Amino acid sequence: MRQIASKAQENVATAMNIKQPSVSKIKNRVDMYLSTLRSYVEAVGGKLELTVKLPARPPVRVENLVDLARRAVRLSGWRVGFRRRLA
Repeated sequence: MRQIASKAQENVATAMNIKQPSVSKIKNRVDMYLSTLRSYVEAVGGKLELTVKLPARPPVRVENLVDLARRAVRLSGWRVGFRRRLA
């Protein structure tokens, strides 16, 4: 991604407010936080979009995970303590 955007690791590191060796480690990660991936994508000039596709449901574009959890609770009719914590 970084090379496609013609960005040096140092530029990405500055944009992410981290050190250059940390940028190098990001590309080798098998698993990472979405926030890290979002920061990396934005540092190279892109925008991260997350879409959830479930069987027999229209695709849902996720703006943030709290909204996704609220929508899941609302669609399922699930009414337990989890719902109150999200509000």
